[in-house]
Amino acid sequence: MKYLMNLTLNLIATPEVVSRGRFSWGCSLLQKSSGFQGYRYKTLNLFAQGMGLGLIGLLVAVSPVLADETAEIQATFADYKSAILAGRGDEAVDQLSQNTIEYYGAMQKLAVCADAATVKAEPMLNRVQVFSLRFRVEPQTLLKFSDREVIAYGVEQGWIGRDGVTDIEVGQIALEKGEAFAEMTRSNQPTGIRFRFVEESGNWKLDLVPIIEFSNLAFQELAKQ
Repeated sequence: MKYLMNLTLNLIATPEVVSRGRFSWGCSLLQKSSGFQGYRYKTLNLFAQGMGLGLIGLLVAVSPVLADETAEIQATFADYKSAILAGRGDEAVDQLSQNTIEYYGAMQKLAVCADAATVKAEPMLNRVQVFSLRFRVEPQTLLKFSDREVIAYGVEQGWIGRDGVTDIEVGQIALEKGEAFAEMTRSNQPTGIRFRFVEESGNWKLDLVPIIEFSNLAFQELAKQ
C-alpha cells in the first residue's frame, strides 16, 4: 500500500490552505464555453462495490488472452511508459482510455471552478490532483486546456507518471469481454495490483482510473487507522 501511495501521490494539501480566488473568474468563462454547470466526479467504483481492498483483481472471471492481443496490450504499456519517460505528452495520451482522459478533464474543471467545500468532498487523490493543478498552472493557461491537453502538459512537465513507471512492467494478462487485466510488476516482482486495459476503436488503451480509485480507497483505510 505504501508503494502505491508513492506511485500516485506527488503533493498533499488540505482544502483549507488552497484559495479558489485566482480561478473564480475562469469558472464563468468555462461555463459559457463548455456548458459546464458544476462537476461532481462520479467514480466507477470498479474496485469498491462492496468489496474489500484485498479483492483487487478478483472482480471478473478471466480467460487466457490470445498471443496477438497480449502483444498489443504489452505494446500499449511500453509505448505509454516510453512516452512518459521522454516527456512526450501527446504520445502518452494516445495510449490512455477515454475514461482516463475524462477523469483528468474533470480534475481540470474542479481546479478552475470548485470552491473549498466542493474540493473537500472529493476523495483524497482527487484533491491532490486539483491542488497540483492550482499550484502549478496559471489560471489563464489551465482554462484553455482540453481534457487531453491537461494530461499532455502534466506529462511534459514531469508531473504525471515519470517517477512511478521507471521500474514498472506488465506481467500476466487475462481478458474478459473487451477489457484486459494485466499484473503490475516492479523490478520483475508482482505487486498484487492489476492494470486495466480497454479496447477502443480496435486498439487497446490503458485505463488509469481503477488505480486512482484503489488509491483513494487505500487513503480512506489509512485515515481510519
